[in-house]
Amino acid sequence: MVLIRVLANLLLLQLSYAQKSSELVIGGRRCNINEHRFLALVNSDNQQCGGILINQEWVLTATRCDRKNIRIILGVHSKNVPNEDEQMRVPKEKFFCLSSKSYTRWDKDIMLIRLKRPVNDSTHIAPLSLPSSPPSVGSVCRIMGWGTITTTKVTYPDVPHCADINMFDYSVCQKVYRKLPEKSRTLCAGI
Repeated sequence: MVLIRVLANLLLLQLSYAQKSSELVIGGRRCNINEHRFLALVNSDNQQCGGILINQEWVLTATRCDRKNIRIILGVHSKNVPNEDEQMRVPKEKFFCLSSKSYTRWDKDIMLIRLKRPVNDSTHIAPLSLPSSPPSVGSVCRIMGWGTITTTKVTYPDVPHCADINMFDYSVCQKVYRKLPEKSRTLCAGI
């Protein structure tokens, strides 16, 4: 159970000891090409999601990213300019939190994908080093991905963007998002 919680935390956050915590992915900065060797592009015909390579044959992503014809691309920096060591894989099997797709926006949005073939480590591909415990309140964490980078108009970047955020007590998010359940495995983070 603790492993699932740690993996859920990793879906959105990579622990880091960042010096700056004032940026979001919206308005964040372009990630350095060597900063995200574990980041995977989970691609289907009409949707793109981020994922995390947790070992040579497993990728963690969100349940809402489950589609037919999923392709997992590793070693991606620019979606328009391929790296020479990019690797594409397809799922062998998929696992959902609690063996269920009955997630809500705030809970159980976890999917583990077992790859049909293991990934080879390379210059731009390596699994994330998993932390021994989830991030604590007050710690600074790094988020990254190809999500929208603007608030007024949906703009998706060609390269992943990074930002450092602060971890808050869950009660802080409950005050802002009144529909959050009393208890949740959701992390509360922001600037």
